[in-house]
Amino acid sequence: MSNIVTWSIVNNEISFIKDIVDFHLPWVDAMYILDTGSTDGTLEYLKDAALINDRLIVEEYPIKYTTQYEVNWHEMSDPFPEVVVRNFAINRAEWLASPEWLIQLDGDEVFLPETRGVIEKNNKYTCIGHSTINPVASLEEHPNELRGGYNLYDPHVRIWKANKDIFYMENPYFKGHQYHCNPTFEKTQTHLFHHPQIKFTDLPIMYHLHWMYGNKMESFFKKKNITNKKDIIASQTTNKYSANLPEFFWNKRNDWIDDNEGLII
Repeated sequence: MSNIVTWSIVNNEISFIKDIVDFHLPWVDAMYILDTGSTDGTLEYLKDAALINDRLIVEEYPIKYTTQYEVNWHEMSDPFPEVVVRNFAINRAEWLASPEWLIQLDGDEVFLPETRGVIEKNNKYTCIGHSTINPVASLEEHPNELRGGYNLYDPHVRIWKANKDIFYMENPYFKGHQYHCNPTFEKTQTHLFHHPQIKFTDLPIMYHLHWMYGNKMESFFKKKNITNKKDIIASQTTNKYSANLPEFFWNKRNDWIDDNEGLII
């Protein structure tokens, strides 16, 4: 059995974080979560949860940042130093949890339990590439790429073996800030897509939640002057993989729609 540890960087993720922890802790060996300045109760929840379950490791980053979900990356007044903080989190997760495998898990994302089987089946490899599915968007809206002989949707590499000189570096195509930085094999300074020991899978194991409900989606639609939650839902669609997302998260979406009489506050 592999020792699988998720690592996360969170900031004001109260819409999702309780569900993310409850969903992943039963099938991973530990979760490392680094808070970078939450003010919405995220950190307080995590600290309390860590007292109950010692497989949840929670730390605070020395510098606190303010989220700016309401503006585009290039418009942020104080861009978050994503490369530096991600590499800090990787080092701390490796030091504190002694993982064999790491999964980079955002506070509003889901890896299905089948991920453990994918990892154990491919334990001889160093990293695993996969699709990332938005369950409320058609597949035609996803970037589609041929990787490892598979047609993958919005492909990422979020799973790799620990202590293999894998870190993040700035994406050179995004000048002036560090968003959408690349997971990189330090020896060759190349994206993990090109790692000599990568294995791709076409199993839909990873899902984005932030387009389904919560403060990130609210901020996005406010910019478009759409403030009725039911109108937002009506503008979205599902795809053939959407049903794989556990019903629990769809129920949470329904709760979000009904809250505040259907209006984004």
